[in-house]
Amino acid sequence: LDLLSGRRLFFKCENFQKSGAFKFRGAFNALSRLIDSSATSGGYPPVVTLSSGNFGSGLALSARILGVPAHVIMPNTSPEFKQRAVLAHGASLTLSEPTIQDYYGNVNQVKNVTGAVYISSSQHADVVAGQGTMGLELLRQVPDLDAVVVPVGGGSMISGMSVAIKVHIRLF
Repeated sequence: LDLLSGRRLFFKCENFQKSGAFKFRGAFNALSRLIDSSATSGGYPPVVTLSSGNFGSGLALSARILGVPAHVIMPNTSPEFKQRAVLAHGASLTLSEPTIQDYYGNVNQVKNVTGAVYISSSQHADVVAGQGTMGLELLRQVPDLDAVVVPVGGGSMISGMSVAIKVHIRLF
């Protein structure tokens, strides 16, 4: 690829994270911050999220590591292996019709019954900050980078990366 591109290319292979995706970074950071903020109240609240799979798995694994009960709402069209991953990490799983109304109806039901805190996979500041650790690692591992190409889905990765590296290099 270096020869084809005429440049030295470096890859950040986030598929090797324990949960199989970069989403673990943001989930772990958000839960760690939640634990820090609720340490004085004498217990950690459960958490709930919406996910088609990767963030749910990352949140479930983070919750298991940190001892926080987790609930994941997934569309009933999610691949079975992603559903099994969430369950294997110890979270409770609710399958939902793939509509916004059903997703948030299920989230609100879990919140009302368990007191869970909702953690968005892309709209939560601590999740975005956790995704930004990729940029910090890139700068440490390859200090002479001049550009980074970042894929965009929900936006948490590019948001976090842009905050972490914007002063140093170009981001595409």
